Amino acid sequence: MKIGSDPEFLFIKDKQVQYAHDIVKNAVRIGCDGCDQIGELRPIASIDPLKHFENIRKLILRIDQKYNGYQIRAGSTGGMKESLGGHIHLDGKEDYCKYFDYYFSIPYLFIEEYPFNKGRRENYGSLGDCKSNRHGWEFRTPPSWLVDPFICRGTLCLAFTLENEININEELKSIDTIKKNNKYEVIDHHGDGDTKFFSKYLKDILKRIRNMEMYKDFKEEIDFIFKMIGLKRTWNEKFNIINIWKNYEEDLKQYNMDSKNFILTRKRYKESQSNLSL
Repeated sequence: MKIGSDPEFLFIKDKQVQYAHDIVKNAVRIGCDGCDQIGELRPIASIDPLKHFENIRKLILRIDQKYNGYQIRAGSTGGMKESLGGHIHLDGKEDYCKYFDYYFSIPYLFIEEYPFNKGRRENYGSLGDCKSNRHGWEFRTPPSWLVDPFICRGTLCLAFTLENEININEELKSIDTIKKNNKYEVIDHHGDGDTKFFSKYLKDILKRIRNMEMYKDFKEEIDFIFKMIGLKRTWNEKFNIINIWKNYEEDLKQYNMDSKNFILTRKRYKESQSNLSL
């Protein structure tokens, strides 16, 4: 089982989005997607999500060295008008997407910055946004989780854990709670960033994830996302991501000393508008 990705980002200079195509030119691992303005990373896939995380970190540090002088932004839109994706490549089948809709996309909604997530989903990233590829399938619903290294590693570990569980747990496949509601109503609520509508699912989702086989292997990484949800924090995407990636190792020490205070005082996070009570 492997995990890969091609997360997107923006080059910003003088408060304007710059054409990534003109900056990266013919680079291989740091490239440009179908839109000339949007850059994307092409990290090497791995059988270990934390190794894949390190491959991503190396590329971001390479951006700082090679393309210094630009702000790098991520998230749903980078606080601009462009729509950014955090596409994840997995083994398995496109049919797995419906389980990712429930166990991944619903809790993830609680850490995305509103209203940028709503703006992105007017064009991309709705529930069920996935496609088959030669290696398996591509999960396209998430925005660009490059916005923060702690969110990045939690995202990759959660996706990997869920993929494994779908492969081994037949009970998981029989659970499709989201179908109890009108499909299009659910998609609309997700597109609107409506955390209030989805809060009724959250306790069940988090409980089931904690019971997944690989959760214990990636508890620290996945719990970061759960703690953000519980502390009502979302990311803030109007920031240059380079410094928080450069400071990751030092920040990790601070997080391990006091995770709650770290999340509550991290300047790159915002207080959520959700009325969630866990």
